[in-house]
Amino acid sequence: MTGVMSQENIGNVLKDLPVGSVVQVFGDTRNPPGPNHYFFVIKGSDGLFRNYNNNASGKEGQVFGEPVKWKNMKVYGLYYD
Repeated sequence: MTGVMSQENIGNVLKDLPVGSVVQVFGDTRNPPGPNHYFFVIKGSDGLFRNYNNNASGKEGQVFGEPVKWKNMKVYGLYYD
């Protein structure tokens, strides 16, 4: 298992992606810690990524269709084209 990506690294990867970019996130959505779930985020015209995780229940501020709260999310991988 790889370690959690730093906030700086996540920002560097995502900052130059164009509007409409779809990114698959490999994240940690449960306890015990460790990556366990893939989900999508999509970059809007406002530059923010919106959460399209079917399991986004509001826990830690993660709500389906709302801007991603990156600081509350443990990300282990980002996959994009």
